Amino acid sequence: MNLAFSFWIYSILISLFKLCLSDSLQLNGSSAPIVSTVGHDSILPCYLTPAKRPPDMILIWMKIGSYENKEVLTYNGKTNEIKTGLHYEGKAEIFHEELDRGNVSLKLRNVTIQDDGVYTCNVIADVRIVHIKLQIAAMGEAPVLHMEEYSSGGIEVLCKSKNWFPEPSLEWTDSNRQALSIKHKTEKEKNLGGSFDIESQIILSRGDPNPITCIVKNSVFLEKLESSMEIAENFFPSVSPWIVLFWILLLGYVAAAAVFIYKFKGIQKKLVKADRQKTCAEEEKRKLLEELDTIDKKKDEEPVVMTSDLDTAGDLPQGPTPTRLLRILSLYHAKWRQCCFYHVEIHLEKSKAHKELIVTDNTIGYNPSTTEKKASSEGPPIAVGDEGFEKGKHYWQVQVGKRKQWLLGVISESGVTKDYLQPSQDEHLVGIGMKHGKLSAIHSPDAEVSLNTNCETIGIYLDYEKGLVSFYNVGDHNKMGSFVKTFKEKIYPFFSPGLFDGDEQPLKVCSFR
Repeated sequence: MNLAFSFWIYSILISLFKLCLSDSLQLNGSSAPIVSTVGHDSILPCYLTPAKRPPDMILIWMKIGSYENKEVLTYNGKTNEIKTGLHYEGKAEIFHEELDRGNVSLKLRNVTIQDDGVYTCNVIADVRIVHIKLQIAAMGEAPVLHMEEYSSGGIEVLCKSKNWFPEPSLEWTDSNRQALSIKHKTEKEKNLGGSFDIESQIILSRGDPNPITCIVKNSVFLEKLESSMEIAENFFPSVSPWIVLFWILLLGYVAAAAVFIYKFKGIQKKLVKADRQKTCAEEEKRKLLEELDTIDKKKDEEPVVMTSDLDTAGDLPQGPTPTRLLRILSLYHAKWRQCCFYHVEIHLEKSKAHKELIVTDNTIGYNPSTTEKKASSEGPPIAVGDEGFEKGKHYWQVQVGKRKQWLLGVISESGVTKDYLQPSQDEHLVGIGMKHGKLSAIHSPDAEVSLNTNCETIGIYLDYEKGLVSFYNVGDHNKMGSFVKTFKEKIYPFFSPGLFDGDEQPLKVCSFR
């Protein structure tokens, strides 16, 4: 009975001892991250207190991952066997000789960026776990500065640095270590090795702080690497005289374009106004032609012969009243304006002029070598227009000046056989002439043509279909005479200075251009 009781007491004491032992066993690690540099060895501290190895202890080191945990190293105290996980062979180890003193720390050789993270130290003898963070850091390369290109009126400067871990920071400073207020663009990129590359761009203009410094900092070590650059003044772009000239020319072109557009709009307005005036004038012309055609029809009902100015007044009131004179004058002016609507350009050619005449620039005169008159049996020499008429209405003017002799009119194509006007050609022509100051019809010498004032320019009007040829004094717009003849072939204008009398003043065919 006493033996049984004693065994029972012993068992209770042993259990209480073990319980006390397990309650006093502590696993300690580092609460602060363990910082290590790439390429160096790193120790993750883990200790048991009291400082001794528990019997049958199992030690497990794990790395906590985002998706799964990785086994780093396992130690079995029963078999005294050490097993390393994948990728940790020859890299992870424990201090075997320190186990009896409770040192279960992990040593990682030649750490890399991939070793960065949180590790757990597990002692299964008493199910104790400690988390230890391993902070891997790498100082990258010294930053490199170089000029890129001209941009936005300044110089683009680039700062580059590689292989930093973790992500570094970058800043630009001036010579006084003050941060630059100039805007810059910074980019970071993770490379294949897991470290970070960083680069920053800044644009310096003339007058900005110079020299400048690029500083890259490691956030773990709080250490930094830097590089400086000073840019000579002559590298900064200056205002080129060619650029100034370009802008001056550009502004000149813009101003010229504005003036052109302004004037073009003004011309457009004038053209519109002229077009309206032209339309009104054409309407006035149409009404005037209708009125004059009505007058012509009335006059055509009577035989047409040589007429004086007053004879063409028709059935106007008789007597020298002011009303009658004004109506006569208005009629003459209207008839002349009607004729002007049909003006044509008459061209002369030497081949169609007498050899003793000189034809130049639409003038007809005697050759200076001519020294005597031609006999009256030969008749006066003539020049004929280059183009004839077979239809329509035509009007041209001839300047006779102060000449005492001249002959003007039209002649049929069959009548242009010789260089002189002869009586036998009278049936082929219609015209008037001046001889010794007396005006008469060439084809009817006994008929006188009206000449109220001195006449220096003669207007000739031809209406082929009506067979009408009229002559006007351009000076006062009065009609000198009208003739009617039936035309059956092409009609040509003719011109003659008359028989040579020593007067060298030429006749001139007027141009309407």
